[in-house]
Amino acid sequence: EMPPARINALRKSYAALGLMPDTLDLRALLLELYTEQVIGYYDPATDRLYVIDGVDREMLRPVLVHELVHALQDQHVNLDSLITSQAGVDEPVLYLNDRQTAAQAAIEGHATLVMLAFLAETMSGRTINPLELPNPAMQLGSSMQSQNSQFPVFQRAPAIIRETMIFPYVAGAGFVHTVW
Repeated sequence: EMPPARINALRKSYAALGLMPDTLDLRALLLELYTEQVIGYYDPATDRLYVIDGVDREMLRPVLVHELVHALQDQHVNLDSLITSQAGVDEPVLYLNDRQTAAQAAIEGHATLVMLAFLAETMSGRTINPLELPNPAMQLGSSMQSQNSQFPVFQRAPAIIRETMIFPYVAGAGFVHTVW
C-alpha cells in the first residue's frame, strides 16, 4: 500500500540518520517481512478477514481473535481514517507520524491485549480479565525481539524496521492495559 515515492523517502530518511544502509531495497524487505509475519488480516476497506491457507488451527485461533477485535473496532470507528498518513508523498518525512503511530498503537494494542487474554484463558481453562495479566509491554518486547529461528527476515532487518513493526503491538498493549 505504500507508494514507491514514500518508500524511497523513508529509506533516504533512515539512511541519512544512519539507521539502515542506503543500498537496502526497503520495498523488497518490507514485502518479505509481511510475508513472513502475517497470518491473518482484517481489511477495513472491504470488511473482510483474510487468513493464510494451511496455517495450523492452534496458531490461527489467537490470530482470529486479534483480527476479529479489529472488525469490532471498525464497527465503531473508521479504522482507515485513523491510520491514513496525512503527509504528502514527496515530503522528506518518516512515513508514520505521531498521530498515526498513536492511533495504530491503540488499535493494535487493544487487539493484542484481547488476544493475550484469550491465550491465557486457553491455558488456564478459566475466563481471564485482561487486567489480571501483567502489563504486556514489560513482557512482550524482549520476547518478540528474540524470535531468531521463527522469523529470520525479521531478525536480519535493521533495528529501526523491527522496532517500528512491533511498537504498535507491544507499547500499544501496554498502553491499553493501563487505560483498561
